[in-house]
Amino acid sequence: MTTQNRPRPNNKKRPSNRFNRIKICQPCHERKGRHLSSIFTYKDAKVLQKYVSDRGKIEPRRKTGTCSKCQTYITREIKKAREIALLPFAAEHVLFNPIERERRPNNRNYSNRY
Repeated sequence: MTTQNRPRPNNKKRPSNRFNRIKICQPCHERKGRHLSSIFTYKDAKVLQKYVSDRGKIEPRRKTGTCSKCQTYITREIKKAREIALLPFAAEHVLFNPIERERRPNNRNYSNRY
């Protein structure tokens, strides 16, 4: 059985989906032809903090709405800022949570055995 590409009848329109909006990359919109280094530098931690979650992870493109070019540049600058210790690799409450440390199977406490 073959299928034919038929146009939809005029009385049946496609349902409008309010979630199909065009996302605009905010850094591209702000820079207006200038280079990305004019907006993002590894020295400006407050601007880069917007693209890092509270747990210290880099936010994905689908969440921030940036284009791939800007996202790679932001990621590179965040990693530079982490090396110089302007931004954390992980949040402090994630690193030093004693409850999580007790649950891990690698942390063996031999004093409880004997």
